[in-house]
Amino acid sequence: MHRLLAVVLGSTLVFSACGSDAEEAKTPATTAAPAAPAATEAPAEPVSVGMVYDIGGRGDGGFNDSAYMGLDQGKNELGATISDASPNSDGSNRAELLRLQADDNDLVIGVGFLFADTMTEVAAEYPDTSFGIIDGWVEAPNVASLGFAEHEGSFLVGAAAGLKTQVDTIGFIGGVNIDLITKFEAGFLAGVAATNPDAVVHSEYITEPPDFDGFNAPDRGREIALSMFEKGADIIYHAAGGSGAGLFEAAKSFSEESGSKVWAIGVDQDQYTTADEGVREYILTSMLKRVDVAVFNTIKAVAEGNFAAGGQTFDLSVDGVGYSTTGGFIDDIVGELEDLKAKIVSGAISVPTTPGERAVVMPDLGGRTVTVAIENAYLPFNYIDATTGEAGGWDYDAIDEICARISCVPEYQEFAWDGMIVAVSEGQFDMAADGISVTEERAKIVDYSVSYISTDQKILVAKGSTEITSRADLEASDCSVGSQTGTTNYDVALEVVGESRVVAFEQFGFAVQAMIAGDVCAVIMDDVAGNGYKGENPDAVDLVDEVLKADPLAFIFPKGSDLVEPFNAAITAMIDDGTMTELAQRYFTDSFTITYDDITDGVYAAPPVAYDFG
Repeated sequence: MHRLLAVVLGSTLVFSACGSDAEEAKTPATTAAPAAPAATEAPAEPVSVGMVYDIGGRGDGGFNDSAYMGLDQGKNELGATISDASPNSDGSNRAELLRLQADDNDLVIGVGFLFADTMTEVAAEYPDTSFGIIDGWVEAPNVASLGFAEHEGSFLVGAAAGLKTQVDTIGFIGGVNIDLITKFEAGFLAGVAATNPDAVVHSEYITEPPDFDGFNAPDRGREIALSMFEKGADIIYHAAGGSGAGLFEAAKSFSEESGSKVWAIGVDQDQYTTADEGVREYILTSMLKRVDVAVFNTIKAVAEGNFAAGGQTFDLSVDGVGYSTTGGFIDDIVGELEDLKAKIVSGAISVPTTPGERAVVMPDLGGRTVTVAIENAYLPFNYIDATTGEAGGWDYDAIDEICARISCVPEYQEFAWDGMIVAVSEGQFDMAADGISVTEERAKIVDYSVSYISTDQKILVAKGSTEITSRADLEASDCSVGSQTGTTNYDVALEVVGESRVVAFEQFGFAVQAMIAGDVCAVIMDDVAGNGYKGENPDAVDLVDEVLKADPLAFIFPKGSDLVEPFNAAITAMIDDGTMTELAQRYFTDSFTITYDDITDGVYAAPPVAYDFG
């Protein structure tokens, strides 16, 4: 497998917004957007679902009630039979309640990250039962871990606060200072800054872990809110569970006593509809965390036989988070908020998860056409499917995503590798994408983007070869070595065995064919391509483990191109938000099964050149 440069397998730390007194959940290895999972056998009877709530149970007007809404929707729309339970005040009976629900149900859902340890234990005891955990992570083949992009929804209500404040002073109250809640804060601060850079936001947390009472301390929430209002804030957002009721009371009492109206922003549910009627007129909007959507989708997946274990993240793109408009208090700015939402979904705005960091706003190329030179014959970077005639590969997916973020339109044009770099340097194309290695020599005539990946150059040999098992073996032999002309692989071949023993080919495919035929004893190429040929010819070729050289790869542009900076911004954001990791997993692992037998010859459709091997 190749070695990634600056592409680290991403993870999202997910916890409940309304917890109590336990350690934070483990970080998942990966998270994935909701997708259609592989089909499994659907249950013959209506699905049965058991739910165990976070501490506080139903009636909290937020997190737990939102989970129940999804459960009730499953009953009404899918005919599911449902049951639910709440833990005792210290949560010590979570495992017992999970077991009771697992005894009688097809699916059991634990609401909140505090179920992580107990669900890990119970899910192992009930391997034929499906489980779901909200805001937590459990690594098990029968558990779906359901997380949310709270920072994205918080960005939008932060943007609303920035637009609606009259005094440029705003507040944030967090229940407990843990990673989950700082995600709310980070998004909120970035949203305020995006629409009102002059505004100041004061943040305060009710408790520090391991004290989780901050999620259920309305008196303390009221005290902090009143202090912020008295210091000049006119809008306060809370991510504090049941403590938010204290904020609503503070907004009402301060407004009535001072004669100057102040606002609260709710969380999880549309709290204008769940809070006491007397405080609703002070709730500007709420950040919607659609726990009900996650619950219902999971019930539906089990009912249809499509349950999938692993991580799922409910973000703005699937309306897993959002904002409320009930009350009509932000009707005048909905257009601006929807524009911001669209930019987040497209990737044009990247919302931070660390407080104090500003949102990264991508450059806007205004729909500009960008011509891209591409071979269409280099797996897994670019190819044409022989059956469908459709173009595909890492380059296509990466550039399409980049252009979605910076508003450009890629126009792909087939061009042979031999001459591609010179053609770009002369301005025949705006850029080239072909798994291009970064070298000092090439940098004299073209500009590079930031590197998006690094590949290892290795030796491809005949299957079962005992003569060539290392670089030293290759150096000591007297056989010919193949590589593609004009590549860094060719340069390494010259370095290893000398010019007299290197046979140059127009394509790596021809070099591999020559090796299989016995005309050369080895081919030097990067491991990404090598694994592709190995997959195509598993009984004929193999890769030597030793790494000859590591090559960073990048896109190339004409010298001085104004595209380098916007492309770099998009690539960096894609590395930071995990998109590059997803692309790497799609194309540079064993899950990529397309071989050269499955694709056309691309730009090399003409008959191959005959080589004289002497």
